[in-house]
Amino acid sequence: MTALQPTTSHELIKVNYDKEHPTVSGRELHEFLEVETQYKDWFPRMVEYGFTEGTDYCSILSARSDGLPGRQRTDHELTLDMAKELCMIQRTPKGKQARQYFIQVEKAWNSPELMMARALKVAESQVEALKPENRRLIATGEAILERSEAILRKAVSANDVRAIVREMTPEKTANTFYRLLRDKEVAKLFSCSRSYVWKLVQSGILPEPTRFGPRYSAWREIDIRAVLNNPGKRCGASFSGGEGATHE
Repeated sequence: MTALQPTTSHELIKVNYDKEHPTVSGRELHEFLEVETQYKDWFPRMVEYGFTEGTDYCSILSARSDGLPGRQRTDHELTLDMAKELCMIQRTPKGKQARQYFIQVEKAWNSPELMMARALKVAESQVEALKPENRRLIATGEAILERSEAILRKAVSANDVRAIVREMTPEKTANTFYRLLRDKEVAKLFSCSRSYVWKLVQSGILPEPTRFGPRYSAWREIDIRAVLNNPGKRCGASFSGGEGATHE
């Protein structure tokens, strides 16, 4: 008995709490009800009262009742609703006793305390399921950070800021957040000349590039594409004829 299972005064019939809803063994219920008809004949007749496999019960294999080794028997896991109806169908004192017992179990199972405990258990399972993805994202972030630091170290050690631009080109970087574009590449995206790119910067349509030295500057691709995806700014950047429509 765990904290997620209801506590009853005594257990007439074993109730299984391993699944989403409590279930009862068809053979154990048959034995408790003291039905004279053999289980293999009795259960199919009970199913004819309108029960559906997969909804009200499911077929399983169980060990022999005497505990000895041998061929497994066909058994069935019944929902509490089906078990209660089967008890009513028998119209016997044993059936009435079992039905009252299942009502008691069901009432305890649906108590606020146990419902909250099950909800917490589900939440804990979801957190555990997300941990591998969280570890993967952390590892990816650390790898990106390590690569960025390596690029900076390379640039500093070589005393060449151009290394940063070269390593962050679209050909070498898959992440658009880190990719850098020179004015020639920006001009290609806007179908204009390189000089017109700088006019777009002066007019405020394009952001100022990041400068890596007196002669080296570049834009993050994500910033350039933000302008391309903005209908208002894209219209402002369009140029009919003249310098804006030419390529160097």
